Amino acid sequence: MQRREFLAGMGLASRPSPRPNVVFILVDDLRFDELRATGHPFAQTPSADRLAREGAKFRNAFATTPLCSPSRAAFLTGTYSHTNGVTDNVAREALSHQLVTRV
Repeated sequence: MQRREFLAGMGLASRPSPRPNVVFILVDDLRFDELRATGHPFAQTPSADRLAREGAKFRNAFATTPLCSPSRAAFLTGTYSHTNGVTDNVAREALSHQLVTRV
């Protein structure tokens, strides 16, 4: 039995949402091999390993920019750095508070 069917049977489920429910976890400054699940020989990362085991693990991914702030801004806005204005790791608090996130 699917979870949705179970909840509907219990009278706890509402109408299905027209949009999917997605949790996006963005980890900053983490190399591809720094988790036990991705091959690190001694790192203890049980929660991340469980996510990798029970969720989705992307084996081939890339970032549009190699810097932290522009990469985060691109993820959150859905735009490239030359469009959203975050092009380096210099403090840009005023700009970052004006950016519109996309869902």
